[in-house]
Amino acid sequence: MKQALRIASLHIYPIKSCAGISLQAMELDAGGPIYDREWMLVHKEGERWFYTSQREVPKLALFQPTIENGNLVARAPAMPDLVLPVAETPAEKLDVVIWKAEVTGSVYPLEVNAWFSRFLEMDVKLVRMPEQRRAVDPQFANPPATTTFTDGFPALLTTQASLDDLNFKLADNGTDPMEMRRFRPNIVVDGNAAWDEDHWKQIRANGIAFDVVKPCGRCVMTTVEPSLGKIVDPHEPLATLNKYRRNEAGKVIFGQNLIHRGVGCIHVGDSVTIVTH
Repeated sequence: MKQALRIASLHIYPIKSCAGISLQAMELDAGGPIYDREWMLVHKEGERWFYTSQREVPKLALFQPTIENGNLVARAPAMPDLVLPVAETPAEKLDVVIWKAEVTGSVYPLEVNAWFSRFLEMDVKLVRMPEQRRAVDPQFANPPATTTFTDGFPALLTTQASLDDLNFKLADNGTDPMEMRRFRPNIVVDGNAAWDEDHWKQIRANGIAFDVVKPCGRCVMTTVEPSLGKIVDPHEPLATLNKYRRNEAGKVIFGQNLIHRGVGCIHVGDSVTIVTH
């Protein structure tokens, strides 16, 4: 039976692993939500450049990017604003590694990289996804799909009911409730029972279909307190999730990875229909 739900909130993360932006309307192009993970910070290990993550550098959470008047504006505590026109992509290219995938990024000049490096107190470079997007793993994308500098899929869905259930269990442990932003979703759905999303195969919102292709395995990044840019409790929420949200591969899961099968716009408040379970 089809069930109508509702989009409760929408979010993008222009610079991978930095703070997100909440939206009332989200545009999707072939690669996913527009401007989502289109930029990324990288650091050098040996002779190769790897993406920089809150897993190793929690302070990344304090970078707050926004899209304003045709610019990517990056802010950080006690730093001047950094303003980069979104219409301009650097010409210089750099091969970078995301997990096991090597992709090409367009790398910004020294003065841009120095702004990020100064705040982080480590050498990093800012790269942008070229017009040619990355292919999604064909094991999960049939027909083919593309994405940006994401961990592998164009979008992530979570549900408010599942977070409420987690917070109920955290309260039993004497742990303060977690905000949804710890889990970095693009689309938050409300109106379902907790963990119903485990059983969805395809959903639709405002005429756009989304394949629900893979549970999202969670890592230590969920232990970073976003408002502080540091880990306060190294155990939660993973310790609680580990008790009842482990999949067959032993991964702690929260949320579902999506592949969109159309372009257009979705909005907070849009009805969500379960097409197939």
